[in-house]
Amino acid sequence: MIHKLKLLLLTVIMVCFVDIVFSQNNDVIWIIEPQFDEAWDFHEGMARVKIDGKWGYINKEGTVIIEPQFDQADDFHEGMARVNFGGSCGSDFCKGGTWEYINKEGTWIIKLQSDWAGDFHEGMAAVEIDGKWGFVTKEGKIIKPQFDQADDFHEGMAAVKIDGKWGYINKEGTWIIKPQFDQAYDFHEGMVRVEKYGKWGYINKKGTWIIKPQFDDAWDFHEGMARVNIGGKIYEYEGGLVVGLVVGGKWGYINKKGTWIIKPQFDNAGYFNEGMAAVKIDGQWGYINKDGTWIIEPQFDEARSFREDMALVKIDGKWGWIKNPLSAKE
Repeated sequence: MIHKLKLLLLTVIMVCFVDIVFSQNNDVIWIIEPQFDEAWDFHEGMARVKIDGKWGYINKEGTVIIEPQFDQADDFHEGMARVNFGGSCGSDFCKGGTWEYINKEGTWIIKLQSDWAGDFHEGMAAVEIDGKWGFVTKEGKIIKPQFDQADDFHEGMAAVKIDGKWGYINKEGTWIIKPQFDQAYDFHEGMVRVEKYGKWGYINKKGTWIIKPQFDDAWDFHEGMARVNIGGKIYEYEGGLVVGLVVGGKWGYINKKGTWIIKPQFDNAGYFNEGMAAVKIDGQWGYINKDGTWIIEPQFDEARSFREDMALVKIDGKWGWIKNPLSAKE
């Protein structure tokens, strides 16, 4: 009863703060006031939030739709979200427990005894079972785990790792691009970032280099631009576990020809979406447009990209959502 009352009170508080404008910056329109210890972006109209040590889901009005009950939870993709029970979990990873899938009503759709599970994309999700990776369909059918690691399908192909190298397969399991890369990720806008010889570049779906390896870190193309790093170094945990976190250097943005559109100048940077990107300078995050002009001056402790007309930002240790100022002026 006490837990339900706390949830009801939290919902009332969130709804009360819809569309409040704070005086710090005229372009900042708060949709849901900062209040969560942890939260992630909206996907398909719902966002995961952490309350009293458990994860649940809210809608864009800030109403709790699925009560916090999971040790870890991920975003909704294609109507389903993966959740973890019983694991020892950090902000976005878990050791142990089981991964399963729920729908937007919180009903169990697929129950797996898997070590890890990915998001659904194009009808399939990557799963790890007994140390090997395969895929699961929305009907719960397991496609034989046989890879050392695997990522989700994007644009008809998935990155998979075997014998220490990454390549790409189609949905029939046929190799489209043979294993040859040190690291590889998802296709976006017809191109994918891959690492070889200690540097990052971009290939097309035939495996041809479009932008040769030259960056110290690189991310996916969004709205025709990609964020890349020059001068950064990979950070490693003790024991040599590479977590893919680049420290130092400067971030800027290139187009699909590899030409600098916004030269490296930021301490950190997010991808472009809805016409803006979150960037960090002098310890604070703000938002720029594709010309590199500040739309929202740096003022947040952390900030994520706009999605579904909202962006998740952190201020004074709490997360909340702001409205896209470009759409607000329309």
